[in-house]
Amino acid sequence: MTPRPLHRWKSLWLGILVLIFLAWNWQRSIRYYDSASWAEASGARGISLSQRDSVVFVTWAPAKDPDTFSPGFHIFRARMSKRHYPTFPALFSGDPMGPNHPPPPFRAIYIPHWFLILLFLTPWSVFLAWRWRRIKRLTTPPPGPETISHSGALAD
Repeated sequence: MTPRPLHRWKSLWLGILVLIFLAWNWQRSIRYYDSASWAEASGARGISLSQRDSVVFVTWAPAKDPDTFSPGFHIFRARMSKRHYPTFPALFSGDPMGPNHPPPPFRAIYIPHWFLILLFLTPWSVFLAWRWRRIKRLTTPPPGPETISHSGALAD
């Protein structure tokens, strides 16, 4: 039995859809600022997931800063007039606003979009290669009695 061709695998097409989504999101972050945030009623603690300038960032405020977030769930979108950062920002470079920017009243993690794509692409491609080898090994027939003699040597 021959293995199914690669283009018939669901794992290939689902992975391609994820890559298209990540690339589209990266392209969108170049022109737009998108943010989704939630804070408790007092506004003291909250979390925000945002993207802009080819960077995804997660921010959260400690309980000691009561006016950092507005209470409730909010979605914010805006078109940016100019770019502030490069298309391929450095990985974990600290605050992308730069060293001269005053520290914000919240904590943040900045992750470039290219790194998110790499984080998906590496294990996905390893999985596809592993699966291809496994399927090829399982579908290859074992050597029959006509190719191996009883002594273990190849028959003429």
